[in-house]
Amino acid sequence: NLRRLFHNLEYATHFESFVQRIICCRENRNRVYTTGIGKSGIVAKRFASTLSSLSIPSQWIHGSEWTHGELGNLLPGDVVVLFSNSGKTPELVNLPNVFRQFDCDVLCLVGNDDSPLYHASDFKIFTPAKDCLFDSVPARSIVAQEAVCNAVAESVVAITGIQRATFKKNHPGGNIGAAAAKTNTSPSNPQLGK
Repeated sequence: NLRRLFHNLEYATHFESFVQRIICCRENRNRVYTTGIGKSGIVAKRFASTLSSLSIPSQWIHGSEWTHGELGNLLPGDVVVLFSNSGKTPELVNLPNVFRQFDCDVLCLVGNDDSPLYHASDFKIFTPAKDCLFDSVPARSIVAQEAVCNAVAESVVAITGIQRATFKKNHPGGNIGAAAAKTNTSPSNPQLGK
């Protein structure tokens, strides 16, 4: 499904706009917030971590916490990326209008392109995947979200020229940090993942 979508002009346009909005945050030193509930929330948390490792200021906030004081984090120009397979998650559906009161753009990754969250977002990516276990237990949907997050991160790196040295500096720990420390950062090998 995702492979076919990437060859769809409308989808490609949405994807490119989404990526450019993330890049705009990086250039203006605005923050990217990610949010979700349940398994989509876990994907959102990992996406914020990935962006942080690329020196894009990012933070994950649980979807139910926004209206309990977390809105005070927002500054004009920040973006909030909402993750939801259904696009109807009760804790999230009213948040886009709240975020706009803080002059923040709303982005979403949702598995339903005819949902309240999809329609309420300024920048959106459709992540279709029908879950097979009881038709509702998140499995394929989170794999689709992860794949799109990885594609967004790779696109940001390719467009901005973020260097491997940036990743090495931001992620010195664990096996990933050890492997990154051993890699060549010469001009012939500048980008993450090359």
